[in-house]
Amino acid sequence: MEAFSDPSIKAIISNIGGEDSVRILPLLDFDIIKQNPKIFLGFSDATITHFACLKAGITSFYGTSVLVGFAENTGMHEYQIEDIKNTLFSNQAIGEIKSSKGWTSEYLDWFDASLSNTKRQLIPSQGWNFLQGHGKVQGKLIGGCLDVLEFLKGTNLWPQDEEWDNCILFWETSENKVEPRAFRYWLRNYAAQGILHRVSGIILGRPYDSKYMEEYNSEILKIMKEENLTNLSIITEMDFGHTCPTFTIPFGVLAEIDCENKSFSILESGVV
Repeated sequence: MEAFSDPSIKAIISNIGGEDSVRILPLLDFDIIKQNPKIFLGFSDATITHFACLKAGITSFYGTSVLVGFAENTGMHEYQIEDIKNTLFSNQAIGEIKSSKGWTSEYLDWFDASLSNTKRQLIPSQGWNFLQGHGKVQGKLIGGCLDVLEFLKGTNLWPQDEEWDNCILFWETSENKVEPRAFRYWLRNYAAQGILHRVSGIILGRPYDSKYMEEYNSEILKIMKEENLTNLSIITEMDFGHTCPTFTIPFGVLAEIDCENKSFSILESGVV
């Protein structure tokens, strides 16, 4: 709240994630956030702050953190640099997002200074997986880390039913590598709330270490079949969340999934 209320601060960037941002809910002042719009960038546990910004009516940016992205050993990935330039330093429509040519979630201990000049090895990317859907769909972007979204259910930050209408829902999972069975339970909850039936599409980030990706795809298809949503446009294995490098997702900004041309575009700018 100090950072939001300080006019000399133009942007707030999360240092790293965690598990207890939900504890800040009683301390939030939505009027201060609304009256002092500025860039907020982060992912994972920062999902809480993103939904606070959403409630306050400002766009925030679901993307890399200081330690994961900006402090990358031997320097930021070029994909990440271009993403930050296009998303935060331009008021033009962001446009089509391309997949990264490689990805990593290799663990190098930040506290071990001897590793400072050790570059993490990239695994070649096979591109994104257009899991199901036809034609083009558009919608405002809303979502976050599925693990953290569980904390938000039932709180005053959880959107009203109609706020999910025609959105493109973006999801990713944490380094805890949730088992496919629990992933299925989460999906069934979104179905039970009617959210899956309200949105126009879903995009899913590559899971940490790409663990359970095939299983997650199978669970998604299973739930979509159960809910008669086999035409819902869905892309998986995308470059956001607990993978590196990533592209940045601006909350509430219009995006498009094109299943015919296998493309994903952000049709507006997140900054003014």
